[in-house]
Amino acid sequence: MSTLLLAALMFGSCLFNAAAVAQSPALPTITVIVPYPGGSAGDVLARTMTQVISEQTGQSFVVDNKPGASMAIGMRAGAQARPDGTTILFTSAAAMALAPAMKRSLPYDPIKSYEPIALTLVSPLYLAVRKNFPAETAKELIDVIRSAPGKFTYGTGGPGSISHFAGELLKERANLDIVPVPYPGAGPALRDVVSGHIDMTFTGAALAVADQVKLLATTGASRTAAVPHLPAIGELGVRDYNVASWFGFLAPAETPRDAIDKMAGAIKRAFDSGAVSKRLHEINNDAELVMLGPDAFRAFIAKEIPLWQELVRLTKLPIEN
Repeated sequence: MSTLLLAALMFGSCLFNAAAVAQSPALPTITVIVPYPGGSAGDVLARTMTQVISEQTGQSFVVDNKPGASMAIGMRAGAQARPDGTTILFTSAAAMALAPAMKRSLPYDPIKSYEPIALTLVSPLYLAVRKNFPAETAKELIDVIRSAPGKFTYGTGGPGSISHFAGELLKERANLDIVPVPYPGAGPALRDVVSGHIDMTFTGAALAVADQVKLLATTGASRTAAVPHLPAIGELGVRDYNVASWFGFLAPAETPRDAIDKMAGAIKRAFDSGAVSKRLHEINNDAELVMLGPDAFRAFIAKEIPLWQELVRLTKLPIEN
């Protein structure tokens, strides 16, 4: 074959490929509604995972932060979005299980308003106490609190927040008298533990200030891979204690199943590649990756709601309108 003919064939091939690319429809950008403010833990997790998926698949994502009203604004927006696969929602246990347990009415239904895509992360909290607290272990802390009922305080992210549940459940299970101090979020509560204004809090952000507080235990069912030497509170003789947040992706109800499965598959491939785990490690996030697909995630949500309803009953927290 002559050089001229080969060059002509190659040029024709390039033109064909360019035309094919031009004719193939671009993937529509997917909007990810996040019911948290920019820079919050939920926002960072959503952006981290969608960025990895975008790098691997070429799919474009735009994060749309819709915080407010205890996440109800973003959750309602996700429920009311067009169910065509171009809008999804990244949310957590707080909106899908805690809020339904704490409120008589919500502008969304955690089961009927959405199509589950994937459960992605489970994140236990840490019991963090001020540096000069007179206990070096969680067992000692329980003994100290029992010796002085009503003397010690713990900060919460507000009534009905997961940190509030963690503290109230510990009080109920271990028969302790600790005074809750509500804050407008977990961050301010942790800052006041660091400064010594309150005695302790339950938070997922404690590792960032581990040198400024005492970390005594985790609230999940077992120890975490990030801090394996810390005991789970359940190991200390506190029965049936397990409080952890979780995060996952949903779509509006009636979104076609093929769009759901396509997104779930992309998330799973990103997890299997190790890229999500690596990226979370780079930003010092210790959430544990857990991949449940659409059907398993739906069953998981259905079990979580009555669990938190039972916690509300046990801890005697007031139901809000």
